[in-house]
Amino acid sequence: MENNNFDNFFVEKLYGSNWNQMLKISKVLFESKSEFQDILIFENPIFGKVLALDNVLQTTENDEF
Repeated sequence: MENNNFDNFFVEKLYGSNWNQMLKISKVLFESKSEFQDILIFENPIFGKVLALDNVLQTTENDEF
């Protein structure tokens, strides 16, 4: 998975190249490439478990109700 040379960080490019979002990766729990997408699940100290598909954040454990 792409992390743009930021060791232990997940970097998501938003709105073209003008805005990025970074989350620290405490531990990679799962990483795979399916027939349809790249899948990454990792732990973050603030958001808990994080799911990213094709390098786009989908959901986090601590921002769901």
